[in-house]
Amino acid sequence: MGRVEPETENMEPQIVDPENGEALPPGQRGELWLRGPTVMKGYVGYDKATAETLDSDGWLKTCDLCFFDDEGFLYIVDRLKDLIKYKAYQVPPAELEPILQSHPDIADAAVIPYPDEEAGQIPMAYVVIKQGSNINEAAVMDFVAEQVCS
Repeated sequence: MGRVEPETENMEPQIVDPENGEALPPGQRGELWLRGPTVMKGYVGYDKATAETLDSDGWLKTCDLCFFDDEGFLYIVDRLKDLIKYKAYQVPPAELEPILQSHPDIADAAVIPYPDEEAGQIPMAYVVIKQGSNINEAAVMDFVAEQVCS
């Protein structure tokens, strides 16, 4: 988290809707785009990668999911490439992992996207249970469902 003025040190930031490229107001989550003289011109010999990373006006798409508050502080929330695309929803693993880790029988957890024909992707969790625990998969799934569906 840090305060970023509209044009700090020759770098111009903006938060953009990743679906349509439109700038978003403070408080709205979107992708952080940067523009300035220190931003790369592209990848040598990789036109496709350059086109995916830079727009025609020189904006670098960071793939960081962020928002500015009303005072100009930048909050980095997650990575767009890490988001799980479940049906029409974007599910951030960074929001599911702390839920799993809050369970008294779980020592650690990591969530990744898993391919699914119907939904596109589904969240899949790897959990490390605490020594002596006999928690099972169904109990973990029920615990998460109670937290995210309430």
